[in-house]
Amino acid sequence: MVSPLQKLKTMLKHVPPEEIPQLLASSQEGLPDIDEKPLLSYFDRHAIVIRTLVKSLGITSDELLKSIRYHEARRGREIVAEYEKILLKTGLTEKTDLPFRGVDLLEFGAGPNAVALAFQEKGALVTSLDIRDGRVFHSESNPFVMASGYSLPFETGFFDAVSQTSVLHHLESPKNGILEVLRVLKTGGVLFIQEDLLSGNLLRDKLMRIVDDAVSGEIGSSQQRTHGSKEEWLQLFSELGLDLIGEDLLKPSFSGVSIDKGFFVLRKKQ
Repeated sequence: MVSPLQKLKTMLKHVPPEEIPQLLASSQEGLPDIDEKPLLSYFDRHAIVIRTLVKSLGITSDELLKSIRYHEARRGREIVAEYEKILLKTGLTEKTDLPFRGVDLLEFGAGPNAVALAFQEKGALVTSLDIRDGRVFHSESNPFVMASGYSLPFETGFFDAVSQTSVLHHLESPKNGILEVLRVLKTGGVLFIQEDLLSGNLLRDKLMRIVDDAVSGEIGSSQQRTHGSKEEWLQLFSELGLDLIGEDLLKPSFSGVSIDKGFFVLRKKQ
């Protein structure tokens, strides 16, 4: 009789980190249809453990890979829904069905590409960009460009909107990353930014960085340490001539320790 431990060992396998993106890539077009508990409003320990096992430790199984795909899809849709909520609250749009219909949008730092395709589901015409191809989700109508965020291969004023979702802290110079985005953003265009925020509390900030490294597959790596507080980000946005349209703060918590997730919707001044 096979013991539960032996059965588990046959299900799990260890693979090199460079093979993880290919294993995670979904074979279906677009995002999967799912209906589960919201992710961003609470601390999903289950998802964090699975993403750490797969992305940082290279331990995989079909069920673990499927779980990450579902988690990424849920996260992507909820992030775009949060941006949409801010837009509706500020009156910038009154569209409740397809608020991004016809908007030419650049997803800067696309990663798994879930946010990009969630924007596309809301009507946006999305181009995805990253320094490497780590897409979990694909769509024939969603072009992907591999390039540096400091030298975007697009004409000046090309896009109506740009999303920099959970990406700026990965850059050596977030300021230069935003400046290059502003070059390709039309005057009056909208910039969507999400960042986990420093709080000034050492325990909370340490937890935030550990979780970020673990779920991104960057434990022990030389990830940039350019996280900022809400005040620091707002100061940078102001220095770069951006108007703050609206913002929101979510605070998922674990054992009484919360992580601040800041959402900012900004406009390039006329």
